[in-house]
Formats: sequence, C-alpha cells, structure tokens
Amino acid sequence: MRDSIELAKRGVPAVILVPAGLVELAQEKADFLGLPDLPLAVLERSLYGRASAEIAADALALGETIRRALSTEPDA
Repeated sequence: MRDSIELAKRGVPAVILVPAGLVELAQEKADFLGLPDLPLAVLERSLYGRASAEIAADALALGETIRRALSTEPDA
C-alpha cells in the first residue's frame, strides 16, 4: 500500500492492490497522505491458504481494472 502511494506522489501511475477487508484502511491512508483519488483494485478473497492457480485467476480477473487505473489515456 505504501509503495503505491509513494509512486503516485512522484507522478508514477499507481494502483493499490488491497484485500476487501482492508479497503477502508487503504482509502484512509491514501487520503491522509494527500492522494484521496488513488485507485484501488480490490481482491475479494484472502490469499492465505489458497492454491497459486486460484490466486493467478484472481489477478487475471483484476487485470482490466489495473490497466484502466494505470492508463494515462482517457476511457473510451
């Protein structure tokens, strides 16, 4: 979370990958550090105790969200 915030402060497009249970904390931290509009990509399930194939599938599902968040081009 902090790495994404630091990158964004330096003008590098960034997105916070955050488990659903920590969304409020991530938003509060980004707001406190002056980046209230920093985009979040929410992981709906915990990473703990899951097979790597399941985690990879979740990451692929978030791919478009992450691409849009990091894009410097306006949405079509």
